[in-house]
Amino acid sequence: MLQRLAPLAIAAVSCAVAGSLADDGLARGHASARSLPPPTASEFGRIFVATANQYGEEHGDRRLIDRADCVQAARGRYMCSYSVSAPGSPTRCELMQARWTPRAASTITVTLAGRVKRCGSLREALRSL
Repeated sequence: MLQRLAPLAIAAVSCAVAGSLADDGLARGHASARSLPPPTASEFGRIFVATANQYGEEHGDRRLIDRADCVQAARGRYMCSYSVSAPGSPTRCELMQARWTPRAASTITVTLAGRVKRCGSLREALRSL
């Protein structure tokens, strides 16, 4: 059964990443971040990892999120597995469902999250439930 997601990840995905999205929008022909299509699954995973780790660094949390493996189930809806590591602790495996919400205060909205036994890939994570 899924357990609650680590506070670091929830806080991180609750943060807006408007600055990086605006930069990405400029790189895609000066479109605003709000008019961009949702990211691909791999782009979403990179945004999630970068945002969570930046948030942790800025708030003195030494846990790191890595190895995100995501799929896009429907436009703007994702499921990802990923690892969470901290100095001196074993690596944990996590799973989440999330929505891409660029018009909300939080660009990524987590709808379901928890711990799983394995996280080599999303398929492995789901099979370990």
